[in-house]
Amino acid sequence: MKSVASRLVVCCLTLLFCTSAHATGENISTDKDTPDSTNPKTISQIDPFVDALVKQVSDYLSTAKSFSVRSNATFEEVLPTGQKIQISRTADVLVRRPDRLQAEIESDQGITRFYYDGKIMSRFDLDKNVYASIDVPDNLEAALDDAMERFQIDAPLADLIAGNIHENFIAKTESGSYVGLHYLDGNKYHHLALSNKNVDFQVWITDDTAPLIRKIVITYRHLDGAPQFTAILSDWNFNPRTPDMVFEFFPPIDADKIEYLPVKTSQSGEEK
Repeated sequence: MKSVASRLVVCCLTLLFCTSAHATGENISTDKDTPDSTNPKTISQIDPFVDALVKQVSDYLSTAKSFSVRSNATFEEVLPTGQKIQISRTADVLVRRPDRLQAEIESDQGITRFYYDGKIMSRFDLDKNVYASIDVPDNLEAALDDAMERFQIDAPLADLIAGNIHENFIAKTESGSYVGLHYLDGNKYHHLALSNKNVDFQVWITDDTAPLIRKIVITYRHLDGAPQFTAILSDWNFNPRTPDMVFEFFPPIDADKIEYLPVKTSQSGEEK
């Protein structure tokens, strides 16, 4: 069995990433150079147009000094009967490069807040009035990598929050095809289909001078029942207020502190 602290950190990072500005100003044409959306096909390598779209998103976000975004995410849990149950949660994330992050997550577990001040990651559970903190590296990408490795967790949207999106996406992709311009929330978006040996993932990217990811769907084919993770990203803001105090955690006087414990795995592979 996982310790209470271990479950808390797993819950926090999974809730948060469940997944940055100012722009190049260039837009990929969608006229005659756009692949035929009526005949999507699986290929053994990444379509150059797909690669270019992901690169444009990566270049746009990587120049952001700060940004905020909302994620409305849905996770599927597969019951022993094979039935899938959807669990939803919302995260409002604020990033200031290279070493600040703050988020508020609302889910079935209540409201939690997550802080990274360049040295320490802290999680505060408002409903239970408990918190925990760990020392991490002094840049966001390394801090997230460190937390995910130490606690053996998967954070589907971490690549969107920190690091080089193009590099991370391409490194994890064995094939990628362009599906077409598809409707979503009143607009049409570039729809990409990518895959590797374990997962299929779909990405919807805005078709304008601000190339941003609007939606992502990950299908875990290697897991029983092939559960999906879906995230809708909205309210992108590249000029948020980011004073230092926003990223610093000051625990309430009556809050209880708990210790983070790394997840240990037995020889049988069971976490405990």
